[in-house]
Amino acid sequence: MGRRIQIDEIRVKDLVAFAADAARRKPSESLIPISASRAFAWSHNPQAKPDDVGLFVAYYDSKCVGHLGVVPSQVKLGSTVEGVSWLSIFYVDPEYRSLGIGAMLLLKAAAMKTSLAANGAGGDAHPIYTALKFHQLPALPFCNLDFSRINVFASVRRGVDRVMRASKFRSDTSGDFPNLFQDGIKRIVYPTLIQTVGGDRSSPNATRGSHVPDGYWQGILDRERPYRFCRDDRVVNWMLEQPWTTCVPNDQNARFHFNDYRRQFDHRLYNIHSTTQSDNGGFVVLWLADRNGHRDIRVLDWHLTPPMDVRTLVHFALMKAKEFNADSIYLPSCCAPILQSSPVANALYQNMQRPYFIRPYPAGGLFESSLNKLALDYCDGDTPFA
Repeated sequence: MGRRIQIDEIRVKDLVAFAADAARRKPSESLIPISASRAFAWSHNPQAKPDDVGLFVAYYDSKCVGHLGVVPSQVKLGSTVEGVSWLSIFYVDPEYRSLGIGAMLLLKAAAMKTSLAANGAGGDAHPIYTALKFHQLPALPFCNLDFSRINVFASVRRGVDRVMRASKFRSDTSGDFPNLFQDGIKRIVYPTLIQTVGGDRSSPNATRGSHVPDGYWQGILDRERPYRFCRDDRVVNWMLEQPWTTCVPNDQNARFHFNDYRRQFDHRLYNIHSTTQSDNGGFVVLWLADRNGHRDIRVLDWHLTPPMDVRTLVHFALMKAKEFNADSIYLPSCCAPILQSSPVANALYQNMQRPYFIRPYPAGGLFESSLNKLALDYCDGDTPFA
């Protein structure tokens, strides 16, 4: 009897039980298609219904060889709101990719009769998206400041790692010296960086918050970006309350291709005040993560009111990055002119882009005719969660 490929679909309401069962399988039997922390968070998605599909899993003779996550969401099209599902954790074991399992997983998703969206997709997925008539939108630009760009030892380490991977040899170039050298660079550079970007202005008053007030942001977004993927206060608060990642190391996360373990991970909401703690200058949500010793800080959701402006955002983000001793800082594209005007920031600066692929349903409907009006954002899709 020939070997058989099977694609199973897991409903949102069943994700937690499915993840627990997958974790109990022997490591030699198959991949783990979703981590326990991610399954728990997805089961609380405020934009999902219990019977929505949350995960497709591919089996080859009962062995898990691939998976495709589905995160139900919404898109705002002027006065209309439609459903859309973001694709996530798309992976096929390299040993089985020649069998067309990636295309089978995407075909299953396309059969759901809902619009699909993906961003940041790996190059291997692009031909499949094209074949399935996904529209590729203009890439979303954003900014990155990376201290490894001025750390010669980190550059050498990356080069050695690339050579060793290409030759299929295992390497361990994770010694402490490049990291210690970079820490020394940061101690010298951060004060100058903050001064050249922020000038004489002081950092804004900020207090930690626990949630975005209900409805506070919705009206602002409706006025500023009437065509967008919906990321309102419900979604931001879900992110703050239900992390997809875990800071508890375990074997299950190591067996999950996208490994949701972080040494440190936090989403932090800051309420910004211009003069006193009673006025409302807006808010900023930051991501802080330490993964294998590399510390990232990212500006996620934000809204500032005058006299607060983009320079305030950059200055505040850099102050928090210094506190966190971040190696890499991600900021929205509107920050580019400020960063590029600073010689110090310019030495760390690089433009980055993220591709988008959209498959509207139904074809020829409102969503498809509105694609050129969509205002894209760094927080679209699964990017800000893990």
